Amino acid sequence: MIAEIKLYINRLNKKGYPVVFYFRNKKIRKRVALNWYFKKEEWDFRLQQPIPSAPDFDFVYPQLINYKYLIKDLLYHNETNINAYLRIFKPSLKSKIELLQDSIKELQSEDNVGILIMFDTIIAEKIKKKESVKFYKETKKQIADFLNDQDQAINTIDYDFLNGFILFKKEMGTGTPGIMAYLRTLRAVFKEAQRRPSLGVQSGNPFLGLIKNTTSEKIVDITPTDIQKFKQWQPHKFANKTAQHNMQRAINLWLFQLLIGGHDLADVAYLTYSNYKNERLQFKRFKNRNKPGGGVMVNNMVLPFAKIFIEKYGTKNNERLFDWIPHPLLELSRYQSFRNNYNRSLKTICTAQKIEILKSKSPRYVFRTLAGELLVNDLVIMQLQGHKPQGVSFSYQKTLPKILIDKHHKLIIDSIGVLLK
Repeated sequence: MIAEIKLYINRLNKKGYPVVFYFRNKKIRKRVALNWYFKKEEWDFRLQQPIPSAPDFDFVYPQLINYKYLIKDLLYHNETNINAYLRIFKPSLKSKIELLQDSIKELQSEDNVGILIMFDTIIAEKIKKKESVKFYKETKKQIADFLNDQDQAINTIDYDFLNGFILFKKEMGTGTPGIMAYLRTLRAVFKEAQRRPSLGVQSGNPFLGLIKNTTSEKIVDITPTDIQKFKQWQPHKFANKTAQHNMQRAINLWLFQLLIGGHDLADVAYLTYSNYKNERLQFKRFKNRNKPGGGVMVNNMVLPFAKIFIEKYGTKNNERLFDWIPHPLLELSRYQSFRNNYNRSLKTICTAQKIEILKSKSPRYVFRTLAGELLVNDLVIMQLQGHKPQGVSFSYQKTLPKILIDKHHKLIIDSIGVLLK
Protein backbone atom coordinates (compact mmCIF):
# COMPACT_ATOMS: atom_id res chain seq x y z
CA MET A 1 0.00 0.00 0.00
CA ILE A 2 1.15 3.54 -0.82
CA ALA A 3 -0.06 6.78 0.76
CA GLU A 4 2.03 9.84 -0.01
CA ILE A 5 2.06 13.49 -1.04
CA LYS A 6 4.00 14.37 -4.18
CA LEU A 7 4.23 16.77 -7.11
CA TYR A 8 2.21 15.32 -10.03
CA ILE A 9 4.37 16.07 -13.05
CA ASN A 10 2.06 14.37 -15.56
CA ARG A 11 -0.32 17.31 -15.54
CA LEU A 12 0.66 20.94 -16.12
CA ASN A 13 -1.60 24.01 -16.13
CA LYS A 14 -1.08 27.75 -15.97
CA LYS A 15 -0.40 27.64 -12.22
CA GLY A 16 2.18 24.88 -12.49
CA TYR A 17 2.18 21.21 -11.50
CA PRO A 18 -0.36 20.19 -8.83
CA VAL A 19 0.60 18.77 -5.44
CA VAL A 20 -1.49 15.64 -4.89
CA PHE A 21 -2.20 13.06 -2.28
CA TYR A 22 -1.74 9.66 -3.91
CA PHE A 23 -3.29 6.50 -2.46
CA ARG A 24 -2.98 2.98 -3.80
CA ASN A 25 -3.72 -0.48 -2.48
CA LYS A 26 -4.78 -3.74 -4.13
CA LYS A 27 -8.30 -2.45 -4.84
CA ILE A 28 -8.12 1.36 -5.00
CA ARG A 29 -6.08 3.97 -6.79
CA LYS A 30 -6.94 7.56 -5.99
CA ARG A 31 -5.33 10.93 -6.56
CA VAL A 32 -6.51 14.04 -4.69
CA ALA A 33 -5.32 17.53 -5.67
CA LEU A 34 -4.44 19.76 -2.70
CA ASN A 35 -4.83 23.08 -4.58
CA TRP A 36 -1.13 23.84 -4.38
CA TYR A 37 0.91 24.35 -7.55
CA PHE A 38 4.67 24.54 -8.12
CA LYS A 39 7.15 24.43 -10.96
CA LYS A 40 9.67 21.60 -11.12
CA GLU A 41 12.53 23.92 -10.12
CA GLU A 42 10.53 24.98 -7.04
CA TRP A 43 10.17 21.42 -5.75
CA ASP A 44 12.55 19.14 -3.82
CA PHE A 45 11.74 15.71 -5.27
CA ARG A 46 13.86 13.86 -2.70
CA LEU A 47 11.91 15.26 0.26
CA GLN A 48 8.73 15.82 -1.76
CA GLN A 49 8.27 19.38 -0.55
CA PRO A 50 8.76 22.91 -1.96
CA ILE A 51 12.17 24.52 -1.68
CA PRO A 52 12.41 27.46 0.79
CA SER A 53 12.60 30.07 -2.00
CA ALA A 54 9.41 28.81 -3.67
CA PRO A 55 6.32 31.07 -3.65
CA ASP A 56 3.89 30.33 -0.81
CA PHE A 57 6.53 28.18 0.94
CA ASP A 58 5.71 29.76 4.33
CA PHE A 59 2.02 28.97 3.85
CA VAL A 60 2.35 25.48 2.36
CA TYR A 61 5.25 23.99 4.29
CA PRO A 62 3.73 23.88 7.84
CA GLN A 63 0.50 22.35 6.49
CA LEU A 64 2.44 19.87 4.37
CA ILE A 65 4.51 18.74 7.35
CA ASN A 66 1.32 18.30 9.38
CA TYR A 67 -0.29 16.23 6.61
CA LYS A 68 2.80 14.04 6.26
CA TYR A 69 2.92 13.43 9.99
CA LEU A 70 -0.75 12.37 10.10
CA ILE A 71 -0.31 10.10 7.05
CA LYS A 72 2.76 8.53 8.64
CA ASP A 73 0.80 7.87 11.83
CA LEU A 74 -2.01 6.14 9.90
CA LEU A 75 0.50 4.03 8.00
CA TYR A 76 2.19 3.09 11.27
CA HIS A 77 -1.15 1.80 12.54
CA ASN A 78 -1.69 -0.13 9.28
CA GLU A 79 -4.77 1.89 8.35
CA THR A 80 -6.13 0.66 4.98
CA ASN A 81 -9.37 2.65 4.79
CA ILE A 82 -8.88 5.50 2.31
CA ASN A 83 -11.52 7.62 4.05
CA ALA A 84 -9.30 7.81 7.12
CA TYR A 85 -6.65 9.48 4.95
CA LEU A 86 -9.06 11.74 3.10
CA ARG A 87 -10.36 13.16 6.38
CA ILE A 88 -6.91 14.67 6.89
CA PHE A 89 -7.45 17.04 3.99
CA LYS A 90 -11.01 18.15 4.70
CA PRO A 91 -10.96 21.84 5.72
CA SER A 92 -12.62 22.54 9.06
CA LEU A 93 -15.92 24.43 8.78
CA LYS A 94 -15.75 27.58 10.83
CA SER A 95 -18.75 29.38 12.26
CA LYS A 96 -19.28 33.11 11.79
CA ILE A 97 -18.15 33.64 15.38
CA GLU A 98 -14.88 31.74 14.72
CA LEU A 99 -14.27 33.77 11.57
CA LEU A 100 -14.85 37.00 13.54
CA GLN A 101 -12.41 35.80 16.22
CA ASP A 102 -9.80 35.16 13.51
CA SER A 103 -10.30 38.72 12.24
CA ILE A 104 -9.87 40.13 15.74
CA LYS A 105 -6.67 38.08 16.20
CA GLU A 106 -5.32 39.40 12.91
CA LEU A 107 -6.02 42.99 13.98
CA GLN A 108 -4.41 42.38 17.37
CA SER A 109 -1.26 41.08 15.69
CA GLU A 110 -0.75 44.24 13.64
CA ASP A 111 2.25 46.26 14.81
CA ASN A 112 2.81 43.65 17.52
CA VAL A 113 6.40 42.87 18.53
CA GLY A 114 8.00 40.08 16.49
CA ILE A 115 8.91 36.74 18.07
CA LEU A 116 12.55 36.92 16.97
CA ILE A 117 12.81 40.58 18.00
CA MET A 118 11.50 39.66 21.46
CA PHE A 119 14.18 36.95 21.70
CA ASP A 120 16.86 39.54 20.81
CA THR A 121 15.49 41.92 23.46
CA ILE A 122 15.57 39.32 26.23
CA ILE A 123 19.00 38.01 25.20
CA ALA A 124 20.42 41.56 25.34
CA GLU A 125 18.87 42.14 28.78
CA LYS A 126 20.20 38.86 30.15
CA ILE A 127 23.70 39.61 28.89
CA LYS A 128 23.59 42.91 30.83
CA LYS A 129 22.47 40.98 33.92
CA LYS A 130 25.30 38.46 33.33
CA GLU A 131 22.80 35.63 33.03
CA SER A 132 23.06 32.60 30.75
CA VAL A 133 21.62 33.07 27.24
CA LYS A 134 22.66 29.72 25.73
CA PHE A 135 19.17 28.19 25.54
CA TYR A 136 17.60 31.45 24.37
CA LYS A 137 20.02 31.70 21.45
CA GLU A 138 19.52 28.05 20.51
CA THR A 139 15.72 28.27 20.72
CA LYS A 140 15.71 31.48 18.67
CA LYS A 141 17.67 29.66 15.96
CA GLN A 142 15.12 26.82 15.89
CA ILE A 143 12.17 29.24 15.71
CA ALA A 144 13.91 31.21 12.94
CA ASP A 145 14.38 27.97 10.96
CA PHE A 146 10.69 27.17 11.44
CA LEU A 147 9.72 30.66 10.23
CA ASN A 148 12.24 30.53 7.37
CA ASP A 149 13.94 33.59 8.94
CA GLN A 150 10.76 35.66 8.39
CA ASP A 151 9.72 37.14 11.73
CA GLN A 152 6.05 37.29 12.68
CA ALA A 153 4.02 38.88 15.48
CA ILE A 154 4.18 37.22 18.87
CA ASN A 155 0.38 37.33 19.01
CA THR A 156 0.30 34.71 16.27
CA ILE A 157 1.58 32.12 18.75
CA ASP A 158 -1.39 29.83 19.27
CA TYR A 159 -2.07 26.09 19.28
CA ASP A 160 -1.70 25.82 15.50
CA PHE A 161 1.65 27.66 15.58
CA LEU A 162 3.01 25.53 18.43
CA ASN A 163 1.70 22.26 17.02
CA GLY A 164 3.23 23.15 13.67
CA PHE A 165 6.58 23.80 15.37
CA ILE A 166 6.40 20.45 17.21
CA LEU A 167 5.69 18.59 13.96
CA PHE A 168 8.43 20.53 12.19
CA LYS A 169 11.02 19.48 14.82
CA LYS A 170 9.80 15.87 14.83
CA GLU A 171 10.19 15.79 11.06
CA MET A 172 13.77 17.04 11.55
CA GLY A 173 14.44 14.14 13.95
CA THR A 174 14.46 16.07 17.25
CA GLY A 175 13.43 14.00 20.27
CA THR A 176 10.64 14.90 22.69
CA PRO A 177 12.98 16.14 25.48
CA GLY A 178 14.63 18.59 23.06
CA ILE A 179 11.29 19.84 21.73
CA MET A 180 9.97 20.36 25.26
CA ALA A 181 13.11 22.36 26.14
CA TYR A 182 12.54 24.66 23.14
CA LEU A 183 8.87 25.13 24.08
CA ARG A 184 9.75 26.03 27.68
CA THR A 185 12.17 28.70 26.50
CA LEU A 186 9.65 30.06 23.98
CA ARG A 187 7.04 30.14 26.73
CA ALA A 188 9.41 32.15 28.94
CA VAL A 189 9.81 34.69 26.11
CA PHE A 190 6.06 34.83 25.52
CA LYS A 191 5.30 35.38 29.23
CA GLU A 192 7.96 38.07 29.50
CA ALA A 193 6.34 39.87 26.55
CA GLN A 194 2.94 39.56 28.28
CA ARG A 195 4.33 41.36 31.32
CA ARG A 196 5.03 44.45 29.22
CA PRO A 197 1.71 46.30 28.60
CA SER A 198 3.18 48.44 25.83
CA LEU A 199 3.57 45.37 23.62
CA GLY A 200 -0.14 44.56 23.60
CA VAL A 201 0.39 40.80 23.85
CA GLN A 202 -2.73 38.63 24.07
CA SER A 203 -3.70 37.18 27.43
CA GLY A 204 -3.95 33.45 28.09
CA ASN A 205 -1.54 30.56 27.80
CA PRO A 206 -1.38 28.93 24.35
CA PHE A 207 1.23 26.47 25.68
CA LEU A 208 -1.28 24.81 28.04
CA GLY A 209 -1.28 21.04 27.62
CA LEU A 210 1.58 21.04 25.09
CA ILE A 211 4.59 21.04 27.42
CA LYS A 212 5.04 17.69 29.10
CA ASN A 213 7.59 16.35 31.54
CA THR A 214 9.95 13.82 29.99
CA THR A 215 11.63 10.91 31.70
CA SER A 216 15.38 10.98 32.15
CA GLU A 217 17.52 8.53 30.19
CA LYS A 218 20.70 9.35 32.10
CA ILE A 219 20.53 6.71 34.84
CA VAL A 220 23.95 5.10 35.24
CA ASP A 221 24.12 1.39 36.08
CA ILE A 222 27.39 1.24 38.00
CA THR A 223 28.32 -0.65 41.16
CA PRO A 224 30.67 0.24 44.05
CA THR A 225 33.06 -2.37 42.61
CA ASP A 226 33.05 -0.48 39.30
CA ILE A 227 33.86 2.75 41.12
CA GLN A 228 36.81 1.05 42.81
CA LYS A 229 38.04 -0.21 39.39
CA PHE A 230 37.63 3.32 38.03
CA LYS A 231 39.79 4.73 40.85
CA GLN A 232 42.47 2.08 40.40
CA TRP A 233 43.16 2.90 36.74
CA GLN A 234 46.86 3.12 35.87
CA PRO A 235 48.30 5.04 32.91
CA HIS A 236 50.18 3.37 30.08
CA LYS A 237 53.87 3.15 30.87
CA PHE A 238 54.78 5.15 27.77
CA ALA A 239 52.28 7.99 28.40
CA ASN A 240 53.89 11.41 28.92
CA LYS A 241 53.69 13.11 32.29
CA THR A 242 51.15 15.75 31.18
CA ALA A 243 48.75 13.09 29.87
CA GLN A 244 49.18 11.04 33.06
CA HIS A 245 48.48 14.12 35.19
CA ASN A 246 45.34 15.07 33.24
CA MET A 247 43.92 11.56 33.28
CA GLN A 248 44.55 11.10 36.99
CA ARG A 249 43.07 14.53 37.68
CA ALA A 250 39.96 13.55 35.69
CA ILE A 251 39.50 10.48 37.91
CA ASN A 252 39.94 12.48 41.09
CA LEU A 253 37.66 15.28 39.85
CA TRP A 254 34.85 12.80 39.12
CA LEU A 255 35.29 11.20 42.55
CA PHE A 256 35.32 14.66 44.16
CA GLN A 257 32.00 15.48 42.47
CA LEU A 258 30.57 12.23 43.85
CA LEU A 259 31.92 12.70 47.37
CA ILE A 260 30.53 16.20 47.88
CA GLY A 261 26.99 14.99 47.13
CA GLY A 262 27.01 14.25 43.41
CA HIS A 263 27.21 17.85 42.26
CA ASP A 264 27.63 19.10 38.71
CA LEU A 265 30.93 20.12 37.12
CA ALA A 266 29.59 23.68 36.83
CA ASP A 267 29.03 23.73 40.60
CA VAL A 268 32.65 22.70 41.19
CA ALA A 269 33.90 25.28 38.69
CA TYR A 270 31.85 27.98 40.43
CA LEU A 271 33.19 27.25 43.93
CA THR A 272 35.22 29.95 45.70
CA TYR A 273 37.34 29.78 48.81
CA SER A 274 34.57 31.57 50.68
CA ASN A 275 32.42 28.46 50.05
CA TYR A 276 34.98 26.27 51.84
CA LYS A 277 34.90 26.77 55.61
CA ASN A 278 35.51 24.48 58.58
CA GLU A 279 35.86 21.43 56.32
CA ARG A 280 32.42 22.06 54.83
CA LEU A 281 31.28 23.26 51.42
CA GLN A 282 28.44 25.82 51.56
CA PHE A 283 27.13 26.94 48.18
CA LYS A 284 24.08 27.33 45.99
CA ARG A 285 23.81 25.34 42.78
CA PHE A 286 24.96 27.01 39.58
CA LYS A 287 21.75 25.82 37.91
CA ASN A 288 19.63 27.91 40.31
CA ARG A 289 21.63 31.13 40.01
CA ASN A 290 18.76 33.02 38.31
CA LYS A 291 16.09 31.90 40.77
CA PRO A 292 14.95 34.24 43.59
CA GLY A 293 17.49 33.85 46.37
CA GLY A 294 19.58 31.48 44.25
CA GLY A 295 17.76 28.35 45.40
CA VAL A 296 18.56 25.99 48.27
CA MET A 297 21.83 26.33 50.21
CA VAL A 298 23.96 23.19 50.14
CA ASN A 299 25.99 22.63 53.33
CA ASN A 300 27.88 19.34 53.04
CA MET A 301 30.81 17.91 54.93
CA VAL A 302 34.16 17.49 53.15
CA LEU A 303 35.32 13.90 53.58
CA PRO A 304 39.07 13.08 53.72
CA PHE A 305 39.47 12.19 50.03
CA ALA A 306 37.66 15.40 49.01
CA LYS A 307 39.87 17.41 51.39
CA ILE A 308 43.00 15.89 49.82
CA PHE A 309 41.65 16.83 46.37
CA ILE A 310 41.21 20.46 47.44
CA GLU A 311 44.69 20.57 48.95
CA LYS A 312 46.26 19.03 45.83
CA TYR A 313 44.32 20.78 43.05
CA GLY A 314 43.04 23.93 44.74
CA THR A 315 44.45 27.14 43.28
CA LYS A 316 46.03 29.35 45.89
CA ASN A 317 45.88 33.15 45.75
CA ASN A 318 42.76 33.02 43.62
CA GLU A 319 39.11 33.67 44.41
CA ARG A 320 37.90 30.49 42.73
CA LEU A 321 38.76 27.18 44.32
CA PHE A 322 39.70 25.51 41.03
CA ASP A 323 40.48 28.17 38.45
CA TRP A 324 41.98 25.58 36.06
CA ILE A 325 38.35 24.78 35.23
CA PRO A 326 37.19 27.65 32.99
CA HIS A 327 34.40 29.82 34.38
CA PRO A 328 31.04 28.42 33.13
CA LEU A 329 29.65 31.92 32.58
CA LEU A 330 32.53 34.24 31.80
CA GLU A 331 34.44 31.66 29.72
CA LEU A 332 31.59 29.59 28.31
CA SER A 333 33.36 28.42 25.15
CA ARG A 334 36.48 27.36 27.06
CA TYR A 335 34.34 25.71 29.74
CA GLN A 336 32.47 23.65 27.12
CA SER A 337 35.78 22.61 25.56
CA PHE A 338 37.12 21.59 29.00
CA ARG A 339 33.96 19.57 29.71
CA ASN A 340 34.24 17.79 26.36
CA ASN A 341 37.88 16.88 27.01
CA TYR A 342 36.97 15.76 30.53
CA ASN A 343 34.27 13.45 29.15
CA ARG A 344 36.69 12.04 26.59
CA SER A 345 39.18 11.23 29.35
CA LEU A 346 36.47 9.53 31.39
CA LYS A 347 35.45 7.46 28.37
CA THR A 348 39.04 6.33 27.78
CA ILE A 349 39.45 5.32 31.43
CA CYS A 350 36.11 3.49 31.65
CA THR A 351 36.76 1.64 28.40
CA ALA A 352 40.16 0.49 29.67
CA GLN A 353 38.63 -0.65 32.98
CA LYS A 354 35.67 -2.32 31.21
CA ILE A 355 32.97 -0.46 33.12
CA GLU A 356 30.02 1.63 31.95
CA ILE A 357 31.02 4.99 30.46
CA LEU A 358 30.91 7.77 33.06
CA LYS A 359 30.40 11.44 32.23
CA SER A 360 30.69 14.77 34.03
CA LYS A 361 26.97 14.52 34.88
CA SER A 362 27.14 10.93 36.18
CA PRO A 363 28.09 11.67 39.83
CA ARG A 364 24.62 13.12 40.46
CA TYR A 365 22.84 9.98 39.28
CA VAL A 366 25.30 7.61 40.95
CA PHE A 367 25.06 9.39 44.32
CA ARG A 368 21.25 9.44 44.14
CA THR A 369 21.13 5.74 43.24
CA LEU A 370 23.49 4.73 46.05
CA ALA A 371 21.39 6.72 48.52
CA GLY A 372 18.16 5.16 47.24
CA GLU A 373 19.54 1.63 47.53
CA LEU A 374 20.36 2.37 51.19
CA LEU A 375 16.76 3.61 51.69
CA VAL A 376 17.99 7.03 52.78
CA ASN A 377 15.04 9.39 53.30
CA ASP A 378 14.27 11.57 50.28
CA LEU A 379 14.41 14.75 52.41
CA VAL A 380 18.01 13.93 53.35
CA ILE A 381 19.00 13.27 49.73
CA MET A 382 17.32 16.48 48.55
CA GLN A 383 19.20 18.53 51.11
CA LEU A 384 22.52 16.90 50.20
CA GLN A 385 21.92 17.53 46.49
CA GLY A 386 20.40 21.00 46.74
CA HIS A 387 16.82 20.16 45.77
CA LYS A 388 13.81 21.93 47.25
CA PRO A 389 10.92 19.61 48.23
CA GLN A 390 7.70 20.59 46.47
CA GLY A 391 4.25 20.69 48.08
CA VAL A 392 2.31 22.47 50.80
CA SER A 393 3.34 19.96 53.47
CA PHE A 394 7.05 20.66 52.90
CA SER A 395 6.56 24.40 53.47
CA TYR A 396 6.37 23.51 57.17
CA GLN A 397 9.57 21.43 57.06
CA LYS A 398 12.65 23.14 58.45
CA THR A 399 16.20 22.37 57.32
CA LEU A 400 17.48 19.09 58.73
CA PRO A 401 20.35 19.38 61.26
CA LYS A 402 23.92 18.90 60.04
CA ILE A 403 24.54 15.97 62.38
CA LEU A 404 21.75 14.01 60.67
CA ILE A 405 22.78 15.01 57.14
CA ASP A 406 26.46 14.17 57.83
CA LYS A 407 25.52 10.75 59.24
CA HIS A 408 23.73 9.74 56.05
CA HIS A 409 26.31 11.43 53.81
CA LYS A 410 29.04 9.25 55.33
CA LEU A 411 26.79 6.18 55.13
CA ILE A 412 26.34 6.66 51.37
CA ILE A 413 30.06 7.11 50.72
CA ASP A 414 31.01 4.20 53.00
CA SER A 415 28.90 1.92 50.79
CA ILE A 416 31.44 2.45 48.00
CA GLY A 417 34.43 1.21 49.99
CA VAL A 418 37.33 2.26 52.16
CA LEU A 419 39.29 3.91 49.35
CA LEU A 420 36.90 6.85 49.26
CA LYS A 421 36.57 7.51 53.00
